[in-house]
Amino acid sequence: MILGGVASTLDEDVDGEILDPNGFDLSYFMANGFVNWGHQQNETPRSIIGEPTKAEIKDNKLYVEAMIYPWSELGREVYELAKNINKTSGRKLGWSIEGKKTQVSPLNKKHIQTAIVTGK
Repeated sequence: MILGGVASTLDEDVDGEILDPNGFDLSYFMANGFVNWGHQQNETPRSIIGEPTKAEIKDNKLYVEAMIYPWSELGREVYELAKNINKTSGRKLGWSIEGKKTQVSPLNKKHIQTAIVTGK
């Protein structure tokens, strides 16, 4: 079960931040990161539903693909939800990233210039 999509762009996000994908360090994410549902990794281990298989920056966007664990009940539910939404609606499930800011613009504290991506 593979899911993929754009996880970050230069557009302002729901937190009012602008993250520059061109400044992302993806090495930790690819070697150690997980895909977790709803940023709930610290609340329940059940939220860890997969791991990244691909992460690349192209045209100022971070594109991610992930293998969803077949033994994860929640993972299977998320996979089916994404597949069914894709069939019946113009909408898509969103992706979000987790990480550590390493450089912020001195002119705009909401503009993250570089970051280490640790999870999705």
